[in-house]
Amino acid sequence: MHLRRRRSAAPTCSERVLALLVLAILAPLEILAGRLALETLGELDSAFLLLAVGLNLPIALLALWRPLPGALAAIVLGLLLIPEQIFLGRRLVEVQREATAIVTYAYEVRAATGRFPETLDGYTPIDESNLRQIQGYRVLEGGDFIVLYFVGTRYTSHWYSSATGWGYYPD
Repeated sequence: MHLRRRRSAAPTCSERVLALLVLAILAPLEILAGRLALETLGELDSAFLLLAVGLNLPIALLALWRPLPGALAAIVLGLLLIPEQIFLGRRLVEVQREATAIVTYAYEVRAATGRFPETLDGYTPIDESNLRQIQGYRVLEGGDFIVLYFVGTRYTSHWYSSATGWGYYPD
């Protein structure tokens, strides 16, 4: 007895369109996640993430040939890249809000006393958990102050300096 292998039907146009639609939705979100990673993880990790976004080209080709595996590959890649950056982006907003509150506190103390506070002992945080990302606060020579914070990795620093304003260093 000879078993013949059944040939699968060629993908339909609507299957291909659906798979490419999945890619068209996820790829821009992945690019945004890569750009956000620059703020949360730094240059090296965001470059890796943006390179991973480049996997969408072979996935698109796969989706044209085999729509279901192509769509599944696009979804898996999206799940690997997007959720963490959504979490870190939300965290960045929260920690920046805390840093802004610290800056406001420092200026309020200066308005009341004539100088910036030496410590944050009198500061009441918006959310205690944000303080884990605050790397430091200090008064600089000349009377200015700086508050440093990070999200994602300690090597990516954000800060506010009363001398220069808001800043960021990716790695």
